[in-house]
Amino acid sequence: MDLHRCRFVPYPPSAINALAFSHPSARSKNQAALSRLAVGRANGDIEIWNPLAGAWHQETVLRSGADRSVDGLVWVNDPDDDDTTAALPGRSRLFSIGYTSAVTEWDLSTARPLRHASGQHGDIWTLSPVESRRRHQAGKEV
Repeated sequence: MDLHRCRFVPYPPSAINALAFSHPSARSKNQAALSRLAVGRANGDIEIWNPLAGAWHQETVLRSGADRSVDGLVWVNDPDDDDTTAALPGRSRLFSIGYTSAVTEWDLSTARPLRHASGQHGDIWTLSPVESRRRHQAGKEV
């Protein structure tokens, strides 16, 4: 008689602190194909998920470092490029905050922080895009 021993690795997932869709309401098939979900976790990781028409797939994990938390996420989409043949969807940019004085923009191709912007001396508690001006606002502690 053959014996087979199986062990499972305990996986305690970190708490989810923030969720953000890149295209909450897709206006075209191109935008729907580019839709992504960013999941910010308490351990500082940001997971990028592709909905693939209901068959969810985790594409990558952005690691933000030890002793950091991701408490807010926002996508900013550049305007679509209207061509005579087809509309090309604009580039999606991901920003995160973590109750610190910095906003981080992520480079999704390298899975590394692209740049940090300081919020002076107060902690940043919230972040939201301002679509008409292609800027974002941050609420901070005074």
